[in-house]
Amino acid sequence: MKNHQLIVAAACAAAISARFAGHAESTTNAPSVMEKTVIEGIPLEETVVPTARPFNSVYGTDRSIIDTPRSVTIISREQMDAISIHDVREFSKLTSSSYTRSNFGAPTTPDIRTQYADTFINGSRVGMSSNGNGLPVDFNSVESVNIVKGPAGVVYGPSQYVGGYVDLITKRPFFDGFHGEVTAEVGMYDQYRWGLDFGGPISKTLAYRVSYAGEESGSYYYDGYKHTQAGYAALEWTPNDKYDLFVDGEFFRADYTENFGINRPTQALIDHGQYQTGVNDNPAPAAGYPQYCDASGNPLGFGVGPGGSTAVGVVSGVPAPQSDPQNSRWVVSGFPYINHIALGPVVTIDRRLRLPTDGSDGTSVNLQAIQTLRISDDTQIVNSTFGRYVRRETLSPYYYSEIIDPSWELENRTELRLTRDNHSINTGIDFKYQDVRAFNDFYSEPANVWDLTKDRSFINIYNAAYFPSQFTSVPVPGWPGRYYTPDNGDSGESHTVDAALFYQHDWKITDKFSALFGGRGDMLSIDYKDPAGFLPGDSVTVILPNVNTSLIYKWQPDLSSYFTYNWSENPVGSVGNGGGYTTAGNANFSNANLRNEATLYEVGSKWS
Repeated sequence: MKNHQLIVAAACAAAISARFAGHAESTTNAPSVMEKTVIEGIPLEETVVPTARPFNSVYGTDRSIIDTPRSVTIISREQMDAISIHDVREFSKLTSSSYTRSNFGAPTTPDIRTQYADTFINGSRVGMSSNGNGLPVDFNSVESVNIVKGPAGVVYGPSQYVGGYVDLITKRPFFDGFHGEVTAEVGMYDQYRWGLDFGGPISKTLAYRVSYAGEESGSYYYDGYKHTQAGYAALEWTPNDKYDLFVDGEFFRADYTENFGINRPTQALIDHGQYQTGVNDNPAPAAGYPQYCDASGNPLGFGVGPGGSTAVGVVSGVPAPQSDPQNSRWVVSGFPYINHIALGPVVTIDRRLRLPTDGSDGTSVNLQAIQTLRISDDTQIVNSTFGRYVRRETLSPYYYSEIIDPSWELENRTELRLTRDNHSINTGIDFKYQDVRAFNDFYSEPANVWDLTKDRSFINIYNAAYFPSQFTSVPVPGWPGRYYTPDNGDSGESHTVDAALFYQHDWKITDKFSALFGGRGDMLSIDYKDPAGFLPGDSVTVILPNVNTSLIYKWQPDLSSYFTYNWSENPVGSVGNGGGYTTAGNANFSNANLRNEATLYEVGSKWS
C-alpha cells in the first residue's frame, strides 16, 4: 500500500542560549539550512485510531468522535482484517453492549443493548428481517463499520430496532495512484477464502475501485458449508471543487447452511456432552385425520386453556409401528400437538453433530449514488439515493421454512447543510418505498423430537403423515411443496411509503459549550395483505415523531462531556420478515404496535 508523505519545514528560534549564539556569530554569518524531514503517514484505511476519521452515522454531517454526544465505536478495515471479522457476532470483540445470539445459525445483524440492531449502508437504512436471521453480511464492500448504541436520531428516522444500529461504510476509489492487493486465506475444516481489491485514478477528476471476494468453506460441524461470491465497484467524479458524485454497486450471492446446533439441551449436555436419546412412540392419527387425543381420549386442538392460553397437549394412545430409525412417519408438528418421546439412555455425543439443514441461499444487489453540491463555503446540498433487492430462502428438514420473494426498497434523502457563524443546520426531506413478500413457517417446528444419535437422513418432516399441518400450513404461491403460516406475524405482502421532514441544529454557544437539537416527522403509510386470504388485510397511515437534544462541554480539545436525550415513536411491533410490516398476526394494524415509544437518556465523557 502506498504511503502518503508530508514535507515539514521548521524554523529555528532566534536565540537558544548566549553561549551558542556567540559561537554562531564568531564562525559565520551564513544562514542555517535545515535538512528535509519526511514523515511517513498512515493511509486512512489502515489506521485503527478512531479520532483519525470523521463520520456522519449519527447526525448526518461529519463530526469527530470526541464531538459526537452518543456512544459510538468505529471499526476500521485494518481491525477487521487483523482480527479476522467475517461475521457480525465478532463485533463483540471490539465494542461493548454487543452480543449476537445464534439467530438460528445465520445472524445477519448484531445485538446491541439486548435487542436486534438496525443496519445502514453509508447512512441508508437496510431492511433485513424480523429475527436477525438472513443472508450473511458481505464485508467485501466494507471499508469501516460505525456502531451506534441507542435509537437513530432525526436525520435517519424511526426504526423497527431501537437498541442501536450498525452503519457499514463502503470502500472509496483512490485518487492518489493505483493501489491493489490479492488475498488468500486457508484454515482448518476446509476454510478457503480469496479476494482481489484494486483501484486508481482514471483522470484527475475520476477514480474507480473494484473489489471481489469468494469463499468455498466447510465447517467444524458435519455437513456445514458456506459458499459466497461478492463483487463491488465504485466510481467517484469530482469535476470541480463545487460538485462530487460517488456511485457504488454491490452484488452478493450466498449458498450456505444455517447452524441450528444440538437439540435437547440439558446442563449435562452443556457441561459434559451428555445427550438424551430416544425417539417418538406416537400413535397413528385417529379417525377424522389428522386428529389426536390426550390420555383421556379427548381430541387435541386449538382450545383455550387456563389464563386464555392456547391449549396444546401430548398425544396419547397405542404407539404406531416403528416406521424408520427416527419414526419420522408419526412425528407431529409440535403445535398444537406435542410429541411423546420414549426416552433412551444418556450417551456422550459428538459435538460436531447438529440438526441438519437442506441449505439456505440468496442474492442481494445494492446500488447507491451520493451527490454533494457546494454552493458556497457555508452552504451544501447532499442527495443520497439507495436501492436494494433481496431474494432468499431456507428449508430445514427438521423443520423450518422461510422465503423472501423478493424484497425491494428505494430511499432518497436530500439534505441542505448551512453554516452561519456559530450555527450549523442540517435540514431536508427523506422518501422511502419498500415492497416485501415474505413467507415462513415456524409453528410446525418439532426440533426436539429428533434423535441426533440415530440415522440423521430420516430427520425430515416431509416423511410425516400429518404434514402439512391442517392447522398452520398454507401453500406458498409459486413455490410447490413449500408452506407458511398466515397469522404468525412474519408472513405476507407489505407495501410501505415513508415521507419525512427533518431539522438538525448545532449551536456553538461558547468555545467550550455547545448544544445540539432537532426534530423529525415521518408519515408512514402501510398496505398489508395475506395472499391466502386467511387474514383480511389492512391499510394504515401514521405520523411518527422523533426529537433529540444534546449538551456538550469540551474541557479541552481531547476531552468532552455530554448529556443526550432522544425520544421517538417506532413501528417496532409490526416488524415482518424481510424487513416488511405486518398486522402481527391480527386482522388489523394495532396503533400500539406502530407507535412504540423509545426514550434514550445518555451521559458520557470521551477522552482521546
